[in-house]
Amino acid sequence: MAKYLFKFKKLGLIKYISHLDMIRLFHRAFKRMEISLSYSQGFNPRPKMSFAQPLSLGFTSLGEYLEFETNKIYNAKDLKDMLNSAMPDGIEITDCWQLDPKSKSIASIVKWASYEIQCDCEIEPSLVEKFLNQEKIIVLKRQKKKTTMKEIDIKPMIYEFKTLEDKKGMYAVVRTGSSSNLNPELLLKAFFEYIGKEFRGENCNIKRLDLFNSEFEPISSQILT
Repeated sequence: MAKYLFKFKKLGLIKYISHLDMIRLFHRAFKRMEISLSYSQGFNPRPKMSFAQPLSLGFTSLGEYLEFETNKIYNAKDLKDMLNSAMPDGIEITDCWQLDPKSKSIASIVKWASYEIQCDCEIEPSLVEKFLNQEKIIVLKRQKKKTTMKEIDIKPMIYEFKTLEDKKGMYAVVRTGSSSNLNPELLLKAFFEYIGKEFRGENCNIKRLDLFNSEFEPISSQILT
């Protein structure tokens, strides 16, 4: 048995493919390339593969990660090339690493994510500074697996939030992962409400750049060290 990690891009119209459809897409690609995945035990065996952090529908990304296990050892470059040949337009595997079979899951070490957000309006840096200088940034967030909304303070979940040089976009580093997660759309809604403008998700293009551990080190640097 062997364990691997893909890093891949998700660009273009493929951004409208849901997380579940992405799982199916990769599973079919593995089968098409006759790569022998390991499966879980039990009545409903599932392939041992998981994404580091699901990407919201409509977001693009330069830094997605898929961890998976196989029944035999493959050359990492061969795996990358085989899967790329089975991918649709918009998905490109940029790296593949063989992991220690006993290593922690990638999902368990992901704590932060960086995003680039392109908007259709100019944003003054001074407004962002004032927004971040609030003692608290309170938003309504839907509770997980519930229909009720709850007030939460998202300020501790923001590591960085600033305008791009052209003032028509933003750069953000926010909490992500199973224990704490801030969707950048929620941050944008709070910011636009603060400056008295209506937030329209369709007028913003959100691209995830990469994922980081608790020390703000890129996931890829963890693999290479």
